Amino acid sequence: MTNQIQAAGAKIVTVTLNPAIDQTVRVDDFAANQVNRAQAMQFDAGGKGVNVASFLVDYGLGVTATGFLGDANVQIFEVLFAVKGIGDRFVHLPGYTRTNVKIVDEAQQQTTDINMRGLTPTKLALQELQETVADLAQTHDWFVLSGMSVYPENKMRGGTLSSRFMLLFRSIAEGSVLITWLRSSGIKSPMQLMNHQVMAADSSESPMSRMQSLRTTSNTS
Repeated sequence: MTNQIQAAGAKIVTVTLNPAIDQTVRVDDFAANQVNRAQAMQFDAGGKGVNVASFLVDYGLGVTATGFLGDANVQIFEVLFAVKGIGDRFVHLPGYTRTNVKIVDEAQQQTTDINMRGLTPTKLALQELQETVADLAQTHDWFVLSGMSVYPENKMRGGTLSSRFMLLFRSIAEGSVLITWLRSSGIKSPMQLMNHQVMAADSSESPMSRMQSLRTTSNTS
């Protein structure tokens, strides 16, 4: 499947509405309600769509990433995009992109995750993202929507961010092959997104295998 996409010269867009900076801290024998000494720490630009973009460029595919990023700590993402050769079409929001903390205890083989809430985009920012996606739809062949769940409080007039984004894709995605990398399956066309409950991506599944399964489903329908 990867070779077929490469041979066709297909261009891919990944969409991440709620990216994160992943802070990983290694703490052996971690104990709650105590002072713990860390052995190592690192920060990585993350979010499911960002991770998928990074994965796809490693296969030699042309990828552009979009979504929302806080402008106060955008540098870590810009460095990743520059190093990897990922096109950056993110819409910037005032404030900080959330940081998710992962405490890795190798001694006890345990991992503790602390996930922060994301930024809430304004109507103006959503309109800018809509225009960005519409523009990208003119020059790209595949759209990967990853990590599309949002917190319940991240609502806007007229529905949640995810539901409004599905309306966006209903209006502009015809003519493109739309890929949704989700736990649930069975989406065969952009129109079906309107009546589909979008869930967070299952990071245990390869995006390329999901792309293969959805393309097979579309070809047999």
